[in-house]
Amino acid sequence: MPGQQTPLETMFLLFKASFGLSHRAVAKMILSDRPLTNGRPTAQMAQDTSWLSRTIVHSQPGSLEDRYFADWSHASKQILHALLKKGYSNDEIYTAISSTTAAMARALSHYGYNGHLYQNAISRLIRRQPDKDNRALVSIALFVSTACWCNPARAITYATNHFSFVNDVESFTLPSRIFSSQIDSKKLVPHPNLGLLRVNDTIILGGPYIIKPSTIGSVIGALALEDGAITDVGPDVSARHLRIYLDNESWWAQDLGSTNGTHLLGIEANEEVDISSGSPVQIHPGDFLRLGLSTTFAVAAVASNKSNQR
Repeated sequence: MPGQQTPLETMFLLFKASFGLSHRAVAKMILSDRPLTNGRPTAQMAQDTSWLSRTIVHSQPGSLEDRYFADWSHASKQILHALLKKGYSNDEIYTAISSTTAAMARALSHYGYNGHLYQNAISRLIRRQPDKDNRALVSIALFVSTACWCNPARAITYATNHFSFVNDVESFTLPSRIFSSQIDSKKLVPHPNLGLLRVNDTIILGGPYIIKPSTIGSVIGALALEDGAITDVGPDVSARHLRIYLDNESWWAQDLGSTNGTHLLGIEANEEVDISSGSPVQIHPGDFLRLGLSTTFAVAAVASNKSNQR
């Protein structure tokens, strides 16, 4: 049974299967024309199909150096021009790339990178691109840079620095649902690390996401780019929704001006409290945090030192 495709394999397959672009044709546009120490640029070396397959297409995710690649803005324009020349419309190009969102997210997550963040970027940034004709170009830039860097946060930062987006990324609000949880009110032993489990009633949907003890903490949000950020969230959660951090040996949650608010169901008071004002509120293992209406995290003490996906 074949293994999970890498992000680069996913990218090359999309361009070949959907647009008829060969691996060599794509490589010529995304690889650098600046000479390496051997005096040859990677764009030229890619004409050797064995080297291209071994070194680029099937490379270990995250192993390729920046000097191998062209500037993404220039490369994306070249790819767009090639696809338009083949008769594809901007909308067809965007639709094809958008259709691979789940596949790219799976590839990223499988190799330890943040697939949730990539999915959120496609949903929040690309689909809300004000110039619909420009969606194709921006989606190419995000798709290709994510595949090559294996770093969705870095790819998003590049895209937002080189293209125009809606300043305030709006949220979708889902229909209300009843939020109720039965929790044990017994006192829990504190632990240096805090963990969040994304839950829906009694079902665990994701995690644990580890928050290491520091005054910086971790940010939860659809497009949170900080180290240790948690991006496994629903569509009504803001780009940077909530921060959780340690201060004076206590854990705190602080809403960051979210659109749809944050509620805490505390283990001690056993009542739901709106904490959307932005004032830090102390939290404990056993508490539940609800972001908007779609996303609930159970707070837990954890022993794992595993880091969240990059």
